[in-house]
Amino acid sequence: MDGPSRHRVRSLPEVRLVEDEYKWVDIVINNIDDYGYPFHLHGNSFYVLASHAPETESIEPFNSFSHMSPAGRPLNTVDPVTKDTVFVPGRGYVVLRLKADNRGLWFLQSQTLWGQAIGMATALQVGDGKANTNAAELCNT
Repeated sequence: MDGPSRHRVRSLPEVRLVEDEYKWVDIVINNIDDYGYPFHLHGNSFYVLASHAPETESIEPFNSFSHMSPAGRPLNTVDPVTKDTVFVPGRGYVVLRLKADNRGLWFLQSQTLWGQAIGMATALQVGDGKANTNAAELCNT
């Protein structure tokens, strides 16, 4: 089969799974704004591996593809805190680690009206798009 129908364009981040499988996914949220924003991931919790707020007025993003040490402390992979909402500091970043084992389409959004109004949101598709039957029990927010 040739042509555009052969290639599927994805507009959502997707974690592909086979039955009874899970993957660990790192999510980096860089904030280039002067103000910080809380972000909430529906239906899941995550580990906060790093959170960094610069001490100067410079923007200090996290680049997971760079071999340079990130601004701030190294990633905490020993005893990170577990959350479903995290504050992303102004001009800083957070690094989250998610155990992607809850199939479905999950909303990651800013928890402020301003952030929602300007589109600070995305959805994360875990698995084949078929929702987990107990999803409503997992996300009470």
